[in-house]
Amino acid sequence: MSRASSHRNRPFSVSTPIFPVDSSHTLRALIVDDSPTNCLVAAAMLRELGIEADTATSAAQSIALAGKTAYALILMDLSLGDRSGVSAACDIRALGGHNREVPIIAVTAHSAADERAGCLAAGMNDFMQKPIEIRPLDALVRRWCGMAPSEGLFPSRRSRVPAASGFDREAIEMLRQGLTPDGFALLVSRFATESEARIERLRTAAVSQDHATLARESHALKSGAALFGALELSRAAADIEVIAQRRDNAIAPVETLAVLARAAHNWLRSFGR
Repeated sequence: MSRASSHRNRPFSVSTPIFPVDSSHTLRALIVDDSPTNCLVAAAMLRELGIEADTATSAAQSIALAGKTAYALILMDLSLGDRSGVSAACDIRALGGHNREVPIIAVTAHSAADERAGCLAAGMNDFMQKPIEIRPLDALVRRWCGMAPSEGLFPSRRSRVPAASGFDREAIEMLRQGLTPDGFALLVSRFATESEARIERLRTAAVSQDHATLARESHALKSGAALFGALELSRAAADIEVIAQRRDNAIAPVETLAVLARAAHNWLRSFGR
């Protein structure tokens, strides 16, 4: 079995060496996103900034974790599978104590002004647009956690990632920077598995003309692909989201998306070993 295949079939666990060991981190954040891959990417970025993170993939799980731990920061995705991130944030605030004041940051691929206003009205403190990038995340962390400004954390350097059309090499380098080599390969494998499952759901939805599922799954894939610098794949997913909103036929675009996804996965794996 190839190394890539072995990573593909290996489950995540607390013992998997995703991150380099560092006992100096003291602040802890909570990341809430219904994509396990997105959670791990955000955790890698926060760790690079000196913050450990717990992850939750549902609103219910996030509320339970917030009730047990005094977090320094909560990153709350607005589109969760069980409930909206806004309603989850309201319930976290209602827990009282530390949770009345903990900074809760709305994270979404949308950028409408009314959505921002709704988040702030619900008691959230700030707004971050997907895909999460480490420099804006760093500025947000410094603002809300009272940490000193970063200096020299993101040095400009010649990228070690091979050039390829449709990819953001800097985004991938930043992601690799915060992970062990095996951790990066495992994360790429999880991204591939998760996006392939989304594409199968998109195929089914395209045939049955289930436009709500088309919009939801393409929206999630759009932001996930952008996190990995897979720009062409992200744009294709965004196109399907628009098709779903127009209630048009998406069968052919979904098949094009599947081809782009395979190419993205193969390229990421080629230097993730």
